[in-house]
Amino acid sequence: MIKSELYLAELVKACLENTTPSDIPSDITLKEIVDIARVNHMDYMLLSPLLKTNLSEDDKELLRQKVKRSMIKTCVQVDEQKKMVKRFEAAGVVNQPMKGAYLKFIYPQPTMREMSDIDILIGEGCMDKASEILTDLGYELHQKIHHHDVYRKAPFMIIEAHHSMYDKTVDKKQYEYFSDFSKAVLNEGAKYTYNFTPEDFYVYMMSHMAKHFYKRGCGIRNIVDVYVYRNYYKGKLNEKYIDEELEKCGIYSFTKHIEKLCYIWLDNLESTQFYDNLFTYMLESGI
Repeated sequence: MIKSELYLAELVKACLENTTPSDIPSDITLKEIVDIARVNHMDYMLLSPLLKTNLSEDDKELLRQKVKRSMIKTCVQVDEQKKMVKRFEAAGVVNQPMKGAYLKFIYPQPTMREMSDIDILIGEGCMDKASEILTDLGYELHQKIHHHDVYRKAPFMIIEAHHSMYDKTVDKKQYEYFSDFSKAVLNEGAKYTYNFTPEDFYVYMMSHMAKHFYKRGCGIRNIVDVYVYRNYYKGKLNEKYIDEELEKCGIYSFTKHIEKLCYIWLDNLESTQFYDNLFTYMLESGI
């Protein structure tokens, strides 16, 4: 990998480990890093470590504003998610927060993992009640799209309430695998709020990543997700079960390549042209 790509890895590690990165190398500019952070939804992850480097005060003030906005958005999202799930639980609405809504809490700090919206799966027959609750919380129905409804609340809150997590006419294997709550378990103390086991969440996470990879773009934030998740659960996952389920979803090879890439990039291991190209594709795709 080229020096600029390795510097992005240094910034990620500095954020995760609360260390000070080296100054920006000559082959990448601050503007390029800011642009990469924006399109990959990684303002906090990539920009907050730069505040510890030798930048001008004007540059640091620009970064502070972007990092502050990211932190505020995360705090509001976390609070809104808690309110929503509490109301769903009280009303008997079967629900399961998905994707970043769960991943945020695997990271050392929730602010490190940005998300543009909150995705939540709603149980069959519960969507009308869920809609009433979201409306009562100040959200307006913005759009109905295939397998989810999009709700918005100013200035930036977006909730995607899903009937299912996959389109049965496109992602057939994934739709069959995640079409109901059969892979989910109740949260401790809950009656209607579910989550996956760590193994099944990983299968889901990689399935969702694969969907973005081949449809609309899959940025480098997803590589960091894999790295953080596998290190968080290191030595604790049933790898045999995961591999079997990845095969069922048709994404075993995809997952193994992404796993290898995450360690090549973030642990600075020896790469090949294939993995260099794969990283470049993901970097330029954005989220």
